[in-house]
Amino acid sequence: MTPRVIIRWVSLLAVASTAEATEGEWSRFRGPNGSGLSEAVTVPAKWTARDYNWTVKLPGIGHSSPVVWGERIFVTSAEPATAKRFVLCLHGADGRVLWQREYASQTYAQHRDNCYATATPAVDAAGVVVTWTTPKEVVLLALDLDGRELWRRDLGPFVAQSGSGISPILYEDLVVLANEQDDLKLDPNEQSTEAGNSFLIAVDRKTGQTRWQLERSTTFAGFGTPCVHEAADGRRELIFTSRARGVTGVDPQTGRINWELNQELRDRTISSPVVASGLVFAGSGVSVVGKRLRAFGREQSVVQTCLHCHMYDQPKVGIFSLNSTSCYMPHTMQGIVIPMGSGPIRTLSRAQRTAQWKARQEDYLRLVEYARGGLTVQ
Repeated sequence: MTPRVIIRWVSLLAVASTAEATEGEWSRFRGPNGSGLSEAVTVPAKWTARDYNWTVKLPGIGHSSPVVWGERIFVTSAEPATAKRFVLCLHGADGRVLWQREYASQTYAQHRDNCYATATPAVDAAGVVVTWTTPKEVVLLALDLDGRELWRRDLGPFVAQSGSGISPILYEDLVVLANEQDDLKLDPNEQSTEAGNSFLIAVDRKTGQTRWQLERSTTFAGFGTPCVHEAADGRRELIFTSRARGVTGVDPQTGRINWELNQELRDRTISSPVVASGLVFAGSGVSVVGKRLRAFGREQSVVQTCLHCHMYDQPKVGIFSLNSTSCYMPHTMQGIVIPMGSGPIRTLSRAQRTAQWKARQEDYLRLVEYARGGLTVQ
């Protein structure tokens, strides 16, 4: 199968067991808090055609991930030729389509590996929230579990060379979206001088009305979906990443910046942040190569004021850093973080690959040891 054929189909591989990780819920990009973790024990590490319970052909193609609520699976796709968007709800038991919604759109230039259905939906008991972009609008759309439209927002024009890919998340009574865009004049190869309007936004889950909006600097568009960090005292904050502002902790109820480390991520934030062992992990990179992976912790007693925000818990900068051959998407496992994969290593000779992997393993073991509390990195 070619990659295009694969993404035109949605397959069930013991979905019911996968959903057991959160009692029938896989509600956002990469599952619970973006961790990518499931407690399922029936999904094979390697499978054959006999392991699929069913397959369903989808209209168009999509790079988004399915989300699950109870027996319902929600997925998006789009037609490459027309950019028509589709939102589908399938039954988890047999894959039958419970409902399908279609939305006319327009084509536009984007990265060759992107598509018009890249953002993963977010779902809860009230329904599903999806987002997509065109040069004219950033759409944020809420449907109930039966496909009826609850509200729709147009968040303004979108400017980005590569298209969009950030997914929404649901937090308590909020829908949260990072709207990161490009300033095209920063690219010497780009003829346009157009700059997008970047911001973080939280809207009311029931009405779609803006609860808060935080304006951001615009440099190079990012693709990281936010997550939630919980401090030792139980206080929660949203974690965002971007090339322009680095790593930012935001109060979810007010939109106030708690802290910001704006020099830590020097390339596009294509990966999403994750939390593990009390640490926040974030990375950045260029094209298909991850360049930096950073880990940040807390100095609970330090309170400082900086130019951009009031730091109630000053993060400890540079707790751990990988500056080469690190991955885009770190993966949490039993309280530690394991950087996953890298494309260019495949082009090396066997001897070079062996050396690269050995060096990575040493770095990753140090990272694991730190996460477990056995290593102090200055």
